[in-house]
Amino acid sequence: MKGATWDDLLWKIKILVTIDFLAVAILVPLLSSYFRELNISTEKYGLMSSAYSLSQLVGGLLLGALSDHVVSRRTILLVSFLGSAVSYWLVGVSHSFALLLLSRVVVGLVKQTMTVCTAMLAEHMHGSEEKGGNRAQQMGRLSACATGAFVVGPIVGSFLYRRHKLLPPLASAALFLLNCALVLALLPPPRRHGAKAPPPPVKENGGGGGKRVTLRQRAFALARDLRSSCSLRPCFTVVAAKLANSFLAFAMDRSLVVESYALGYLRSYSTLVMLGAQVYLVGRLARSTSESTLAACAMAAIAAAAALEAAPIGLHAYLALALPLRLAAQGLLSTCLQTLFTRRMPRADLGAALGAMGVLQSASGVLAPLYGGALLRGAGARGRAAAAGAHYLAFAALWVAAEAWAGCSDGSGDGGGGDAPEQGGGNGGARSAATAASVDGVVVAVNGGGVGRGGAGDRVKVE
Repeated sequence: MKGATWDDLLWKIKILVTIDFLAVAILVPLLSSYFRELNISTEKYGLMSSAYSLSQLVGGLLLGALSDHVVSRRTILLVSFLGSAVSYWLVGVSHSFALLLLSRVVVGLVKQTMTVCTAMLAEHMHGSEEKGGNRAQQMGRLSACATGAFVVGPIVGSFLYRRHKLLPPLASAALFLLNCALVLALLPPPRRHGAKAPPPPVKENGGGGGKRVTLRQRAFALARDLRSSCSLRPCFTVVAAKLANSFLAFAMDRSLVVESYALGYLRSYSTLVMLGAQVYLVGRLARSTSESTLAACAMAAIAAAAALEAAPIGLHAYLALALPLRLAAQGLLSTCLQTLFTRRMPRADLGAALGAMGVLQSASGVLAPLYGGALLRGAGARGRAAAAGAHYLAFAALWVAAEAWAGCSDGSGDGGGGDAPEQGGGNGGARSAATAASVDGVVVAVNGGGVGRGGAGDRVKVE
């Protein structure tokens, strides 16, 4: 692809991603307000979150396979934006639990913006050494667009919600429709012949260069990748961290009496704190001690933050002490676990393991809300915080014991490092279904304005 054409594609995709995440950020921090208006119980809230995660997992796998062989990625983007517009509009007009549940299932099935845009970039960079060398940089800039949107969007959403509760859903739906128009205007339809490059060869099957991979082959490849990843303890620790963060999100839900319009401002504040911790804190701490030790310290710090939240400290102390401590520790924990995962995983298996990790995280997102809903039934604000602190203390104890038993508390391991993620990213079409499960680039939680799993290294679960 010529340089001018390549640059043209880059800015078009960045515009689409920025508008998409801006639409998401306007409404997502306020979702709990719409749930509260219908007096939805903790159990039903957990059921809704599980249904969203399950539909997101199914939609990622199906649309990932379709975008490879059946329909163009342009069409997938149109379906994603149109479906998201309908879903977010339903949130504004919903007067029953069934409609809210339908809105979350619809957006979970079709919301694959970051997955498709990443695939488009990777497709045009494939086979080009000159552009392939900048792949990590371009992927990072794509994630930066999402992060920037989550700084601005919640403020806009809170401003609109204070004027009328229907304005945030309508604004989000309008932005999704704008993206539909931009896709039609900016991205040309694929040519009938030779428009799409054939999928990369499947090395393990030895089939020739352009042979298409069937859905059955994808399923077998995914099962093999899951089995390989589950044999590695760092994968288990990341899954446990994801589950623990889900529990903490439930513990923080409505933990303070905050006006609904203020939830968006709280989300923007949380995003800035998380971003600052990951940019300025992680690197400096990593130079003084190992990632394994830092992970244990981060778990303990999250438990300490939960203890502060369980105490009657008031809103200002929460914003000045408990929330920054929790967010900084979560960012540190997420980055350390991701670094250990990529370092210990054999270089040749890293791409497949990252895709399988996305599937495992999505699967845990189905189970965690159900567990949290049952565990925290009837618990007050302080009870939720105390439960979160107990889970993180147990997580820290298990982590330290596992690291000591394995003899790798210094964070050493096989493979990984350096360009391993880049090399592992192009392991073939059979793994794209697994990678497709890691959808929409930056993880955010809807409960109480807290940010769940963050950072460029983790997947982003956008609701």
